[in-house]
This record gives sequence, C-alpha cells and structure tokens, in this order.
Amino acid sequence: MIQHVVNRLKIRRTCVIVVAEGAGDALRDAKLESIGKDASGNIKAGDIGTFLRDSLNSECKKRDIDVTLKYIDPTYMIRSVPANAHDAKLCSQLGLSAVHGLMAGYTQFSVGHVC
Repeated sequence: MIQHVVNRLKIRRTCVIVVAEGAGDALRDAKLESIGKDASGNIKAGDIGTFLRDSLNSECKKRDIDVTLKYIDPTYMIRSVPANAHDAKLCSQLGLSAVHGLMAGYTQFSVGHVC
C-alpha cells in the first residue's frame, strides 16, 4: 500500500487514506506493537494510523518526496454524542454501498447520502 501511495503522490501530488481501526490485524510482517489483550484473550494491535503515518513519512523522506501529511483520528469526534437508530442505519447503508462498489471493481470512489 505504501508503494501505491508513493506512486500516487508522484502523479497527483495528493492522496487521502481512510483506515478501519481493525486494519492492523492484517499486518503480519510489520512491527506493530501489541498493547496487551482484550477481555476475550485476543491480542490487541497498536494504532494502525500512527504506524501508517510514520511509515509514509519515512518512505517519502527516503525518496526525497516533499510531503505534508495530516493525520486525523476522528475517534473522539465520532464518539462525542450517543449514536441513535438513524446513525446506525446510515452507517450500515454507507458500509454496504462501499462494499458493493469495491466488489464491482470500482476504485477511487466515495459513498455518501444524497438528499
């Protein structure tokens, strides 16, 4: 993925990356430190967002690519108010739409609600 982002930056000079908090579970070869175990005994992975930020900054520095990387963790913004049934339905619809787009072979797209 890092190579793809570097190529994208060379061509378009911009890139937006959105990562699910569980995405770090798929990193087997990365040095993503463990932060203990959850109540079920599963290993909790470290923060994938900071790992990607640091990896991208390091790779761009090695390749002499001038980059201004903004890392935003929306956890507190999202969890600042209690979710209601409308929020759950909207998130479900957005997630389904994103998966449908990916399964149809689309890339470089976003999903949203249009009134």
